[in-house]
Amino acid sequence: MEEFARNASIGGGLLGLLAVLGPWRRFAPLAVVPALAAVGCAVGFAWAPVDPAASPNVLTLVLWLVLGLLARAANVWLPRQAGVAAVVGGLLLGDLATALLLGPRCKDGETAIRVALVASGAAIVSPIGTPATLILGTSPALVALAVPLVLVAWPRGELDGGGNKTALGVLTGLVGLMLFLPADTTPWVLLGGCVPLLGMGLRSLRTTPVPWGPLAWVLGAAVLLTSVDHAGTLNEAAIGIEWLFGIAPAATRYGLFGVAALSAAVAGEGAGSLAAADLLSTFLELGPAPRAALVAGLGIGGLGPVLLARGDHAWKPLWRPWLLQLGAGVIWVAVFG
Repeated sequence: MEEFARNASIGGGLLGLLAVLGPWRRFAPLAVVPALAAVGCAVGFAWAPVDPAASPNVLTLVLWLVLGLLARAANVWLPRQAGVAAVVGGLLLGDLATALLLGPRCKDGETAIRVALVASGAAIVSPIGTPATLILGTSPALVALAVPLVLVAWPRGELDGGGNKTALGVLTGLVGLMLFLPADTTPWVLLGGCVPLLGMGLRSLRTTPVPWGPLAWVLGAAVLLTSVDHAGTLNEAAIGIEWLFGIAPAATRYGLFGVAALSAAVAGEGAGSLAAADLLSTFLELGPAPRAALVAGLGIGGLGPVLLARGDHAWKPLWRPWLLQLGAGVIWVAVFG
C-alpha cells in the first residue's frame, strides 16, 4: 500500500509539472522535460510495463495534427467574412488548423484572437473539430453551447481571400464519413484525408512552418499520462470522482467542466483529452452528460488555437470573450448537465 501511495503521489507530481510548464508549450525544448520525467516514472516507479492501449488515441491525435498541417499547406478555401470563415474552419479543419490558416490573414491581434475563439466554439460539435471531440466524441446537446460560444466572440471585418475549393470539398467529405463510421475507424479516415491534401499542398509544404512545439508537447504528455496511469494516479482520481458523483452529481459535473477547462488552458487540450479518455475508458462509467461536460470544458479552456493565431499580439483582447465563453459553459452545464 505504501508503494502504491508513493507511485500515485509521484505521478501526481509529474502531472503538476506538466501543468506548470504548459503555458510555455509552444517551445519544443520545454516539451522534452515532462517527456523525460515520464520515462523516469515508467522505469523507476510503475510496477507494470508501459501499456500500448493508449497508442490508438495518441495516433489519432498525431494524425489530426498532420491533417491540419496539410490542410494549411493546401490553402483550403474559406469565406472572406472573419466569423463565417472561423465557423466553417472549426467544423471542417479543426480549431488548431483554422487558427494556423486564418491567423496570418487577420488584420489585427484582436481579430486573430476572436477568430481562434470562434473556431474553438464551433468545433465542439464537429467530430474533427478539437482533440476532445476527436477522442471523446461529441453530443447533440453541445449544439446549444456552440451557438453562444460563437456569438460572444464573433469577429468583425473581412480576411484576405483566396484558397483551394477542392481541398474544402475533401474535408467536407471527410467529416461526413466520420459522422457515420464507427469511432475505431477514425485513424484510417484521417489517414485517407491526408493523402489528397498532401498531393494538393506538396509544393508549398516545404515553406509551411511546422508547429514542432505543440506536436512534441502532445507526444510528451502522452508518455507521461501512460506512465502515471500505471503508477496509480488516474485510478486514485477515478475513485475520488466516482465518490463525489455519488453524493453530489450536479456539483461534480460543474467540477468536471471546471477542471477540464483549467487543464486545457494550462496543459493543452490534447493532453487534457488524453487524460480524460484514459479515465473514462479505463475507470469511470459516467453517462453522456458528464462526458459532454468534459468535452465542453476542454474545448472552451484550450488556448492552443489562440497561441497559434495571435502571433506576437497582446493578450488583452482575449480575456473578455474568453471569460464570456466560460460563463456560457457554466450556464450550459446548469441547463443541460
